Amino acid sequence: MKGNVIRFLLNEKLIELDFSLFPELKPTTTVLNYLRSPAIS
Repeated sequence: MKGNVIRFLLNEKLIELDFSLFPELKPTTTVLNYLRSPAIS
């Protein structure tokens, strides 16, 4: 696993966010900004 992956729980589901899959996101992007993005729509 790479160092640019974070995991968190959302509605009892494990969410894994790999920053390398979303070049527009940077490691300093907050989880809230990610959740608001069309990437998970």
